[in-house]
Amino acid sequence: MINKYLSQNYLLGIVFLGAVALAVILVPLSGQLARALGVVDHPDGRKIHRESMTRMGGLAMALSLAVVLILGLGMQDSTVRAFLLGGGFVVFTGLMDDTQGLSHRMKFLGEILAAVAFLLAGGFYLQSFGNLLGFGEITTGPVWLGTIITVFCMVGVMNAINLADGLDGLAAGVCIIVALFMAFVSYENHAVVWTVICLALIGVMLGFLRHNHYPAKLFMGDTGSLLLGYSMAAIAVGLAQTDAPHGRIEPVMLGTLLALPIVDTLWVMFIRKLCGRHLFKADQEHFHHRLLRIGLRHNESVVVIYVIMFALGYLAWFGRGLPEWVRFFTVIVSLAILYAALHMIERLDVPLPTRINRLKRQTRRIVSRVFRHPAVSPKLDRQTLSWFFGITGMLLAVLMLLPAVIIPLPAYLGIALIGTALFVAFLYPWQGSRTRLLIGFGILYAACFMLFFFYMIAPDKSPWMLPLMYGTAALALLWLLGHKSVYPRRRILMSTGFEMLLFSASWLVPFIALPLAGADIFIQFHAAMACIFALIIVLLFKLLLRRRPLRNIAVAASIVTIYVLLGLIAVL
Repeated sequence: MINKYLSQNYLLGIVFLGAVALAVILVPLSGQLARALGVVDHPDGRKIHRESMTRMGGLAMALSLAVVLILGLGMQDSTVRAFLLGGGFVVFTGLMDDTQGLSHRMKFLGEILAAVAFLLAGGFYLQSFGNLLGFGEITTGPVWLGTIITVFCMVGVMNAINLADGLDGLAAGVCIIVALFMAFVSYENHAVVWTVICLALIGVMLGFLRHNHYPAKLFMGDTGSLLLGYSMAAIAVGLAQTDAPHGRIEPVMLGTLLALPIVDTLWVMFIRKLCGRHLFKADQEHFHHRLLRIGLRHNESVVVIYVIMFALGYLAWFGRGLPEWVRFFTVIVSLAILYAALHMIERLDVPLPTRINRLKRQTRRIVSRVFRHPAVSPKLDRQTLSWFFGITGMLLAVLMLLPAVIIPLPAYLGIALIGTALFVAFLYPWQGSRTRLLIGFGILYAACFMLFFFYMIAPDKSPWMLPLMYGTAALALLWLLGHKSVYPRRRILMSTGFEMLLFSASWLVPFIALPLAGADIFIQFHAAMACIFALIIVLLFKLLLRRRPLRNIAVAASIVTIYVLLGLIAVL
């Protein structure tokens, strides 16, 4: 079943990799164009960034998406034509706002035209919101009224994503998470066109995040944020009208995926109205601004929002068997508790990070007392331990990867391995500084996870290899604990939003992707273990390489070379 699942989806992989490659190439060019045209976002009292940034990355995203969809799907399908037509309107609106500056009324007009064009060209509109309140299905009435309501909802989602674009990597990361779950929904219900669109969007956004992750080199601007908002809204509307084999796709499931940005926008509008401020005048009352106010750093705020979005995605996916009104009120109550907790933290006399740092210092003292002996010379001990941890760490890394490298792979897994090598080659920051290399560990995690995953599903494994991998992983985990006890100040956990995004996305494979493919419970278990193995080895890399560019580049280049060679051997 796994063989069939992988062999029938080469198109999806090509679309995804093509989108990543185009975005990686075109996004820097759009930055150069923006600087030449003077399309620059200057810092002010409300904005987070402290340096001037070009803001036409959205143009490169739009071009990459359009090219991939046209080459991958063609223009014969009415859904593709409708999606691209509406996207053209919203991209033009965003470009005018980025280059000339538009009033909120003109932006609304462009968003309305984009929504109307999509609905009329594709014949879409929301016919029902489902049984949200428990009193029966809420329908939208006749077609003309349903179309108006759908336009209102799409414009609302566009503005919600547009307003979420307040931190480096936030809007793109949030939409990647939403698009991931929407891709699973569309794949489960055999909506091939929407699956391709979702994967193309994910690829484009990953290619953009390579340049936009904190600290960002450029911004997507309103062109990008409006395009992402339009895409999320269009996919949700299209899926809500898709004829599913097991019944219709419920709007509450799709709404749950977008609940946080929608609720945050409504809450901010309510506060502005309550305080007598203009509804569309920008301020610092959004969820991400409030996370910064309670003392979280930029990366930490992004990671918190990513985690919440993944939690909503799992709630939407695994809550499908519950009544619609139960899921609706669960989301509302959960977000209400979240906002109440944030409000309570804001009112603390001692900031939350200060409390956490105190707890860390106390834990560090306890660990130091347990693992350090006062009779040992600190200088000699540190030098000896440094060599010990370096040599043993390299040996453990080699032993963990060795079984996955020497087994024979079938042709379809060889192609997937070559695709993984291209993924690393496209996204890895080869010329990055120490700061830019932070995202490199996330990419290495994705590469190691794919290798371990392919090993787990490969048919011709030797019986002794799996126990070797489990034993080596256990030793590596003990090595990490020992290293952390000796060098407690070295950070080894996930430190960037990009890492957290790829790490969390990998766990969708054992819990969602493989069950969709019909894989048995043992394969799902081994895929979950592949997630753990990949995390362990990347933590080893973090401590051995320690953000040194040449060491990191050497490891990444070695992985790309080995993966290509293994893939070619399997194919040929």
